[in-house]
Amino acid sequence: MIIIRYLVRETLKSQIAILFILLLIFFCQNLVRVLGDAVDGNIPTNLVLSLLALGVPKMAQLILPLSLFLGLLMTLGRLYTESEITVMHACGLGKRTLIIAAMILALFTSA
Repeated sequence: MIIIRYLVRETLKSQIAILFILLLIFFCQNLVRVLGDAVDGNIPTNLVLSLLALGVPKMAQLILPLSLFLGLLMTLGRLYTESEITVMHACGLGKRTLIIAAMILALFTSA
């Protein structure tokens, strides 16, 4: 259905933007911690980049569900603000359509 693709695409755009912003924040926090350990001499300097790169998948695993939740909140809030949800209800589409779009993204996020 076209409307489900629209909802998935809009939510996915918000989710990806939030994911990159949160990853950047957590990456910078990890960078400060690892550089502090390297300055103290606890970590060899040639391992700093390796430790930072290996921490990204772990961070992404933790941040991905949060980014989906925040992306859904932002997208649905925008759709309600711009009265697109009201138009969908006027056209006969119920909340089931919104739930299907959210569940499609949740399925791919959890996999």
